[in-house]
Amino acid sequence: MRQNPDRQTPERLSTQLKRIADRCVSEEVSVVELLNTIKGSPYLFLSALFSLIFIPPLPLFWLAPLAALVIALVSLQMILGLRGLIPRSVLSLKLPRRIFPTILKATGWLLQKMEYISRPRWLPLTESPILLHLYGFIMLLSAIVLFPPFPIPFWHLLPSLTIFLLSIGLIEQDGLFIVLAILSFMAMLLTLWFLFFYAPHKLLFYWHKYIG
Repeated sequence: MRQNPDRQTPERLSTQLKRIADRCVSEEVSVVELLNTIKGSPYLFLSALFSLIFIPPLPLFWLAPLAALVIALVSLQMILGLRGLIPRSVLSLKLPRRIFPTILKATGWLLQKMEYISRPRWLPLTESPILLHLYGFIMLLSAIVLFPPFPIPFWHLLPSLTIFLLSIGLIEQDGLFIVLAILSFMAMLLTLWFLFFYAPHKLLFYWHKYIG
């Protein structure tokens, strides 16, 4: 079949990120300018970008409350089907030139590797409005776990990985990444249950049995 010469291939997200990262090196870019530059799903991209802040080797714990707040607001937009929940004061924030070019380049490199295996598949998982609300709820719970700026190794790994995989899965319409995100979310819930319910219960049991 002869291809239409006027039809252009959509620009990949990794290419967009490289261009924005080069711009951030020479000038300050605000959050809203970043959103306006990203084509497709800018708010989901913002969630993916901010989730990487918590993943080693870039554990920027001092940014935890702000990043978690932005992700939570994006999640609420998905749940409620609304826009404009992110305050203007947050959208007008300038991205730190000493940090975000590195984060953007690292994100672009990671996305470029993922784009080799990512493709639209299992579309019912990415196009259902009902599931989209569910994904928003999953992202919201993960963002709540990210709020406390605990400098504990790997505390933020599973919730941030859940948000990143879910955001990329929806952007790329790849149901495989959605499934991986749900598995990461389930592992996060299991870890929280163990840390806050099972382990304390067992400690109290052994304390009363052998010491108390």
